[in-house]
Parts: sequence; structure tokens; C-alpha cells
Amino acid sequence: MAIKAVFLDIDGTLVRFNERRMNERTLAALTAARERGVSLFIVTGRYKDGIGVDAMFPFDGYSTANGEYCCMADGELIHMSPMDPADVAAFSTACRRRGLSMTFTEPDDIYFCGSPEELEKSVRYQSRRGGRDGRVRDWSVVGANPVLQMVVDCDPSLDVELLGDIPGLESARWSPAFMDVVERGRGKGDAIDAFCERLGITPAECMAIGDGGNDVHMLVHAGLGVAMGQAADDVKAAADVVAPPCDEDGAAWAIERYVLGA
Repeated sequence: MAIKAVFLDIDGTLVRFNERRMNERTLAALTAARERGVSLFIVTGRYKDGIGVDAMFPFDGYSTANGEYCCMADGELIHMSPMDPADVAAFSTACRRRGLSMTFTEPDDIYFCGSPEELEKSVRYQSRRGGRDGRVRDWSVVGANPVLQMVVDCDPSLDVELLGDIPGLESARWSPAFMDVVERGRGKGDAIDAFCERLGITPAECMAIGDGGNDVHMLVHAGLGVAMGQAADDVKAAADVVAPPCDEDGAAWAIERYVLGA
């Protein structure tokens, strides 16, 4: 079946970690796919103003917060799924008691809560990813507006402890240093559904490319799931195909092979 849409992660897929630019091979592959009428979408754990690569290529749409906020290139909002306020309150309280810092993503904002030392790390990290700096806020503001995603700076060994009493949430890690927290059963695959409905196509006609634990949800949902070569074994196991690593232009390779037939 011909691929009609491609869904791409950013960090470790389109660009190397801590870089902000796609290379020429990747841009050429995207351009050639566009010329063949294939729709191209970003699906990232980043927040709306932190996408960065949108200035380099005119994607057809963008999904942020791991699939929970989706809009077309012209800004048309087609999907938004805030987290349960009770779950947000319970999880943020558990993290606060542990002395952990957190990042909260709202539809139009991002902010940080936690100790000054830990917050400095989070703010530096977000700045390196190309987004605007979020504000440091007091814990009392958490949940005042809808929350799309929470990120906590913690070791993977704490995942079970922090999430154990909150059945509505689960971890979607892409890094040992940060835990993306999403609603159980939700994730980047939701973006595929939203954009497919908008385009009038099916997930079976789509390819998804990613490298992190938070990409598994879309890799198994797309008709063709492609894991980057540097991905962890569980991510590779969830994919249909393993591409070369990001350092070897794995995303471009996948588009060339499965979309362009090169």
C-alpha cells in the first residue's frame, strides 16, 4: 500500500540531540516526498513554541505534547486532550514531596516548578531545544489551566513509585534523565488518528519514524513503523523496520526507501 502520510519525531530522528537544524539529505527527502503528494507531520514531546524545525521546512501539521495537541500548518486546531486535573494534582504532589522539579505544558504556555538547582537544569535544557524560556512558577498554580503533559527530572527507578497510585497515568520516556507523563493508553498514535481523520486516510497508509520510548505508541499504530538505529531494544522491537541511526541520516533513508522507492 502506498504511503500517503509520514509522521516524524524530532530529537534523535529529524535532528541530532541538542541540534536545531536538519541536514541537506533529510531536507531533500522531505521535499521529494512533498512533491509526490505525501503529507508530512511532526509528532513530538516538545511544546508548541519549541518545535524549532518548522522554520526549516513547511510541514503539513504539528503534534506536540506527545500527541495531545494537534494543529494544521495554518493553525487550525484538530485535536486537544488535556489531562485529568485530579491526576495532575496527585502526580505533582508526589513529585513535590520528593523534591523533584517538573515542567508543565499547557496549550499556550510552559512553566517550571521545583527547587532552584533542578529548575536551572530544566530551563537550560528547554533553551537548547530551541524553544522560548518557560516561566518558573509556584506549585500553587499547577492545574489552574488545562495541562497537556508533565515532564519530571528523575531517574527511571522512580517511575513506579511516582505513578504507582495513579492508574490514569503512565511513563513515556525518551531519555533516562526525563520522564514524560501521559494519560494511560494515550500517546503519539493519537496524532496519527487525528490527522488521518482530517485527511480522509487510514493509519495503515502511514509511516511513523522515531527513536524514543514515547514513539512506540505511534510506531505500532502506523501501517509502517520505523525505529532509528540508535533506539533502545524495546523501541526497535515495536517497529516493523530498523533504519540507520540519526547520525547516519536514518529518517532520510526511510523516506527514500519506503516513500520514494530509491
